[in-house]
Amino acid sequence: MRITHRAGAALLLLGCAVGAARADELITSPIVVTATRTAETADQTLSSVTVITRTDIRRSGAVTLPQLLRQVNGLDVASSGPLGKQTSVFLRGTDSNDVLVMIDGVRIGSVTSGGVSWELLPLSEIQRIEIVRGPHSSLYGSSAVGGVIQIFTRKGRGPLRAGADVTYGSHETYQAFGGVSGSVGRGWINLRGGGLGTEGINVSRPVLGFNEPDRDGYYNDSFTAGAGYHWDNGTAVRVNALRATGTTRYDDTPPSSFYTSPNADRFLQEVVGGLVRLQPTEAWTVRLRAGRSLDDRTSFREGSAVAPSRFDSERITASWQNEFAVGRHQSITAGIDYLDDRVDSTTHYDRTSRYDVGAFAQYQLRLGRNDLLGSLRLDHDEQFGNHTTGSIAWGYRLTRALHATASYGTAFRAPTFNDLYYPGYSNPNLRPETSDTVEVGLRGNHPWGRWHVDAYRTGVRDLIQFVYPATQNIGRTTIRGVEAGVDTRIRGWKVQLGLALTRPHDDIKGTTLIRRTERSFKVALDRGFGRAHVHVDWAVEGRRFDTFFNPVTFQSERVRLSGYGLVDASLEYALTPNWSLHAAVDNLFDRGYQTMFGYNQLGRTVFVGVRYRGTPWGGGV
Repeated sequence: MRITHRAGAALLLLGCAVGAARADELITSPIVVTATRTAETADQTLSSVTVITRTDIRRSGAVTLPQLLRQVNGLDVASSGPLGKQTSVFLRGTDSNDVLVMIDGVRIGSVTSGGVSWELLPLSEIQRIEIVRGPHSSLYGSSAVGGVIQIFTRKGRGPLRAGADVTYGSHETYQAFGGVSGSVGRGWINLRGGGLGTEGINVSRPVLGFNEPDRDGYYNDSFTAGAGYHWDNGTAVRVNALRATGTTRYDDTPPSSFYTSPNADRFLQEVVGGLVRLQPTEAWTVRLRAGRSLDDRTSFREGSAVAPSRFDSERITASWQNEFAVGRHQSITAGIDYLDDRVDSTTHYDRTSRYDVGAFAQYQLRLGRNDLLGSLRLDHDEQFGNHTTGSIAWGYRLTRALHATASYGTAFRAPTFNDLYYPGYSNPNLRPETSDTVEVGLRGNHPWGRWHVDAYRTGVRDLIQFVYPATQNIGRTTIRGVEAGVDTRIRGWKVQLGLALTRPHDDIKGTTLIRRTERSFKVALDRGFGRAHVHVDWAVEGRRFDTFFNPVTFQSERVRLSGYGLVDASLEYALTPNWSLHAAVDNLFDRGYQTMFGYNQLGRTVFVGVRYRGTPWGGGV
C-alpha cells in the first residue's frame, strides 16, 4: 500500500487548518524522566519523546498494551495473533531486542531470548508510558539501541477513593478491575487487581496444509500495589509491585503432524522495586533504587503426557544516582548500576548467571540559546568484559518557537543466554552487538500546538546470527529514517498526526529487515461533547516482509505482507460524577491483515463497559 502521497496531503491540509486553532488552547509540555534520568519537560529534552498518560490510555479504548502501542509514531508492532499472543515491538527499525524496557525503573525481559512479553503486561495497571527514541546506552547500558520505553504503574493521586471497571465484548472477552488509591497526608497508596480473559480465535492460518482449527484463548490475572511517602527535607521513599499470571493458548507448530508440540503457556510476570530519594544539600540529590523482575514461562501440550519445557528469568537491579546542580545553567548526573541476570530452566544451559556493573556520567548545559548534553558510560560484563558508550547532543533555539537539534551516540546489546550458552548451537565467545546513530531535528512550539521533523541514520555491526554450527558476530545493518509529527487543536478537536519513513536494510543480504514497515501514517482525533468524549485512531501501515520455515522443503522462505489501514473508535459517556459508560469498536471496517506471516488478527470487535469512580473518603493532597 502506497501511503506517502496520502500522508503528505494530510500534513498539508493540517498545515492549512491550524490557523483555526485558538491560542488559548495551548498544548502543554509533559514532564519526562527517562531521556536524561532526571526530570525535565519534553520541550527541554534533546531526544524525540512520546508520553502516554492514563487519560490517553482510558480514552483510547485499547484493551491490551500492544494495541495501544501500535498508534505510536515510529513503532512497529508484530504479533502471532491477537490478545495474549507473542508480540514484538520495533522502534525506528531496530530489532525488537534493541529496545530497553523498564517498569518503574526496573529492567524487564527474558534473559534467554532477550525479548519482552508485551502481550502479558496488563494495560489496566499502567499509569504512564515514556518512549524515548535514539541510543541511550551511555545512560542505561545494554539494549538501548533504538531507544528506551519506560512503563510506570498506577500511583495514588488526589483524595483516597475506590474505583472499578467492567468490560465485555467480542469473542467472549471480559475485563474486570477494581481497587483503592489516593493520597493520605504526605503519603499515597495504590491497591488494584483484576483479570482479562477471552476465548479468542484460531490464531494460525493453514500453511501448506498444516492447521490446528480451534480457538486459542488467553487468561490473565493481575495485581499491583504501591506506596510512597515524602518529608519536608526532600527525602522520599516509594515501593511498588506488579504481578500477572495466567495461560495463553496457541497452535501446534508444523511440521509436527503428531501433535506433540506445546500449544499453551503458563506465565508469570512480576516486578518489585523500591526507591529512596535523599537531598543532602539544595544542589545535591541522591537516588537509591533496587528491584527484581521475573519472566517465567512453562510451555506444555494440554491433555498430553509430553513433558513441559520451562524457562524462568530473574533480573536483579540496583543503582546509585547523584544529581548535582552547578549554578543556574549546568548540572551533572553520575552513578553506578548493577545488574544480575539468572536463568532456571528444564534446558541445561552451560551457565545460568552473569552480572554487569556500569558507571555513568552526564553533563548538561543550558546557556542562552544553546543546550548541550554529553554522557559517557563504562560497562563491565562478566561474559565479554568492558564496553564503553557515549553520546553528545546540541540544541539551538533559532527563535522562541523554533528549536534545532543534532546528536551522535553509540550503543550496544549484550548477547543473550540463548546466544551464549544454549546447548548445541551457542557460542560463549560472542562479542556484543554495537551501533552508532547520528540524528538531526527541527521542532516548533507555537500557541496553536507543536510539530517536529527528525532524520536519523543508525548502523549496527557485529549482529549475532546463527551460521552452522553456532552463533556468530557476522551481521550488519543500516537504518535510515525520517519522522514527522504535529500535535494541535482544531475547533475543539485534539489532533495528532505522525508520519514515519524508515529503510531498515540488511547490508549482508541486501534485503529489508523483516516485520518492519517502511512507511506508516497515524492519526488520532479526540474531543469532548458535554458528558461524552470521542476518540478515533487511524493507522496506515505499508508493506512488510517476513520469513517462514517451509515444512516441505525444510528451507526458510521470504514472503511479503500487504499494507493495511485500521480505524479504531471509542466513546465515553458520564452518567453521573461517579458512573460512566464506555464503548469501543476496533478495526471498524473489518480489514483482514497480518503482522506476522501465517497468523490471524482480529476483524471488527466491539467492547462495552461501565466504570465507577468512588466518592473521596477524605481530603487528599
